[in-house]
Amino acid sequence: FTPVLIQRMIGESNPQALPKCGVMFTEDCQSKIATLDSSQPTSGITVVQAAYGHNEGVVSSLIPVDSYYINQQHNIIPIIRPKTHRMMPTEISGELKLVANNSRPAVTPSLNAGAVISLKNFAEKLEQFYGGPMDVEFVVNEEENTVYIVQARPLVARKFEEAMYLQNQHLLQGEVLKGSTIGAAGGSLRLVKPSQIVFGQTLGEALDKYQELQNPQEIEAIVTGRHAPSTSHWATVFHNEGKPVLHLPQLDNFQSWLQNPDASILVSPQQGMAINLKFEKEPTLENLQASNIAVKGWVDYPAAPLISASLQFQPKEKLTNEAIKALYPPLSNNEKWLNFQKYAGQFDFKELLQQLHLSQGEDLQIGLAALLYKFKSVPVRHAGTLELDPEQKQRLEALQSYAFMLAKDILENVHANQTTRPFAANYCL
Repeated sequence: FTPVLIQRMIGESNPQALPKCGVMFTEDCQSKIATLDSSQPTSGITVVQAAYGHNEGVVSSLIPVDSYYINQQHNIIPIIRPKTHRMMPTEISGELKLVANNSRPAVTPSLNAGAVISLKNFAEKLEQFYGGPMDVEFVVNEEENTVYIVQARPLVARKFEEAMYLQNQHLLQGEVLKGSTIGAAGGSLRLVKPSQIVFGQTLGEALDKYQELQNPQEIEAIVTGRHAPSTSHWATVFHNEGKPVLHLPQLDNFQSWLQNPDASILVSPQQGMAINLKFEKEPTLENLQASNIAVKGWVDYPAAPLISASLQFQPKEKLTNEAIKALYPPLSNNEKWLNFQKYAGQFDFKELLQQLHLSQGEDLQIGLAALLYKFKSVPVRHAGTLELDPEQKQRLEALQSYAFMLAKDILENVHANQTTRPFAANYCL
């Protein structure tokens, strides 16, 4: 079903107040972390992607977009990108054209925290009303302080193969290309032949090729040379088809692999990676598992491991010594706090992160506390040489607050005995 709404047109009547538009997935559907069965509770993570101007620019992957991940506690992870252009209708014909944004909207978040929270509230109401996760298009008019919902349709639920990722990739023989994930499609590894891959310089081009095939069900992976929003029409079609989508900037190199029809290409959707294998005997996923190269589960939360230090979205809780002690209450003891400071000082950031990967229980609490202490104390120790201006100091404090929020989120999920990776896991680990 597709609801049809009748409402007035929303356009650019005031150049100083450009309309904001975008797409919202009420439930992050890029993995089995999101429960798409409407009879089951959802994970509570909503994905919002937005920009300025007409929404055709967002859904057709024509312009850069900001991305916002928001959970039920209204913690927001913003990823703000330079929005250099927007789509707008011409005055006479009404046809859409691409125009340049001036410097201010190009670097300003398209949505403020209030708008993202309002959209999250809409997401919860829409899921309740329709009985499941929804794909929603919206327009925000800040002059009227109004959010318009212009389209809502169900997100398609699919069953995927068990999630699996690569570790110890150095044991694999072959050329590696790394990019990013547009759609994880359940996160399972794919061992494929060139005939099972569709590629295009753009995702739209790849979709055109895909839709011309007589047997599209045989396709195992989609590769594009240009990044596209995960909520774009093209990405949504491939999600509905259960096809992982990778963005590989070195598309020419990837195309050269496909010249050999017998090539064995290992695709890791979770890691945005493709490997042209060079084994004498073609491996299987079972062999890779037995060799401890392929591992079941999720290596990361399936979202870009990025975060923007936007002052509009920084959490209310600040990273202080008292906040760190609250993560692991025994640190409130003065002697233990002094020992903890010495412990944290022994390691650099890389070593602390490596320890976190193997940590559980109290070790995880201590590891996160040590990482946060390091993040808080190092800038203080080097304050004289950093010479930060007031805005840079504010942004650093914002990043520290984000880090504390993410660490709390990880521990809350662990304490709740949840089997899925926490909302924040990709950003901290």
